[in-house]
Amino acid sequence: MKTAKLAIHTRFLILPVFIMSIILMFVFSNVNGNIDSVSASSSLESFEMANGTASGEEWDPDSELVDPGNITVDVRDSDIRDALSIIAIKMDVNIIFTEEPVDVTFQVDNVPPREALELLVQKEGLNYIEDGNIIVVGSGERLQEDFFSRMELTRFDLSYITSEQLDGIIQDMGIDVETIVIEDNPESIWVQGTSFSLVKIKELVNSIDREENRGSIDDLDSEETTTFTFSFQNIVAEDAVERLEAYGFDDVQTVTSNLSEFSNELIVIVPPHKEDEVYESLSSIDEAGGRARAPITTARGENAWEELAAKRRLLSDMTDLSVDDMFISENISGDEEEPHHVLWTDKPADKINYLQNLVESFE
Repeated sequence: MKTAKLAIHTRFLILPVFIMSIILMFVFSNVNGNIDSVSASSSLESFEMANGTASGEEWDPDSELVDPGNITVDVRDSDIRDALSIIAIKMDVNIIFTEEPVDVTFQVDNVPPREALELLVQKEGLNYIEDGNIIVVGSGERLQEDFFSRMELTRFDLSYITSEQLDGIIQDMGIDVETIVIEDNPESIWVQGTSFSLVKIKELVNSIDREENRGSIDDLDSEETTTFTFSFQNIVAEDAVERLEAYGFDDVQTVTSNLSEFSNELIVIVPPHKEDEVYESLSSIDEAGGRARAPITTARGENAWEELAAKRRLLSDMTDLSVDDMFISENISGDEEEPHHVLWTDKPADKINYLQNLVESFE
């Protein structure tokens, strides 16, 4: 009897169960559809966010082309060695870090790996040297002590001045090197020093061994003169020489580099008793005048803003200005299809003129 009763109950349950199965299939079908829909919507939203079009604007796949050789780094409160490792892999070099590890926050997007390295070391107040596929990163003092300490002997050949004249100027300037002068060979000088010091000697030779200085240095007896280098902050050497002439120093000689329109260093040969007076005059010439807001350069076209941003980074690398000292205007054309942007700054007029000349040299 119990078996028969169970059979009856089962028979009565078949229809409800069948109906319930149909209902559950319908419910799960809708749920799965909703899940798929949400997943697709989320994927699309993520795709749009990654491409900067989450606001609903149509994404143009050609609007931002990523250079496969560039690098994107985004580290926050991480060991600086982690950031350097990322850059080293992209540059295919070995990077040695000589300082105590520190945590850094560093972000760059789609830039050449070397630019990323330079931005990182500049941000942390460090320097680097490179030898083949090895890059050493550290403080300037540490690099000087550990990696520039090897003494090297180099020969410099002269065309317009004599080795004795150059030797006198080197001694007056106090460059830490040893010199060898052979009387029978006045057209060559041997210099022993560190790599850093030899670079300074090379710059000196390039600056003064020029035709216009042939014989002129003989007019100033090196035993009765002193030599110093003045570094300008707000004016270039070429303009400084012109303004110094107005002071009427007849017994003062100045030497500029081949790129005097860009260089901010001036070599001055002067009688010892006038050194302070000439130095003060140069300081007066270099005093920053009133600031002026003026354009450095402009750009038009689809990539105008990007062009000015790249020039701003390059100007920052070439001068003592930071990227934050130069500004890019909004589109001043009023036409979104033909944008026009201006790169400007609010520095002294001489500094602005210097920046303008640098930009002109890019062309």
